[in-house]
Amino acid sequence: MMPIITPSYPCMNSSYNVSESTMAVMKAEFERGREFFRANGQVREAASYKKLFEPANLFADYKHFLEVEVWATDKEWFELWEGWVHSRMRFLVKNVGALMDVRPWPKAFSDPDRTNYHVYYIGLKKKKEVVKKYSLDKSQANKAVELNPAVNSFTHTVKDWADRNAETMQIAVRHVMRADLPAFMADKVPAKKKGDGKRKGVGGVGVVANGNGAAKKVKEEAVS
Repeated sequence: MMPIITPSYPCMNSSYNVSESTMAVMKAEFERGREFFRANGQVREAASYKKLFEPANLFADYKHFLEVEVWATDKEWFELWEGWVHSRMRFLVKNVGALMDVRPWPKAFSDPDRTNYHVYYIGLKKKKEVVKKYSLDKSQANKAVELNPAVNSFTHTVKDWADRNAETMQIAVRHVMRADLPAFMADKVPAKKKGDGKRKGVGGVGVVANGNGAAKKVKEEAVS
């Protein structure tokens, strides 16, 4: 997808984790940088770079997410399990990215009221070409996006790990709206603006995958 080969032996592709979705994110950031310098010319003062290097806010840019919860009964089991799940996340991003535009957030979040627990979020949007193609065809525009196979494939893959202890290591994957994020994420969510409750775009479907890997379809508001 985006080969960057290491210069020393053994030569390896250092960007094997890059998918279509993550490459699109990087290209958008490269373009944003180019537009910054087009508008500002040569910048000499460090303070002028502040806007260019503003951190992205996943929860301001997206209204729909896949929530991946990972937990275990003790610290030792959790470190092993969380490391394994995180290493497999690229497959979930790749499979879901074939159906929707996705923005994975690389860092986990922690619930201060829970130990041995992490949660990851992946932003979801309908693919731009789909929105454009069916902008005037409401029957197609409101067609559900089926993510269950991609989620089930991921949960089954991580649970098939030979070192997993089913009694101590668990995972749950589900679709959530921005308004439904847990309380400990409140400081990450932007303040609601007037009219923000109106969902624009096309119909969507969420998924729920419980600790046993079972999934079911859940109708949600439009994914825009």
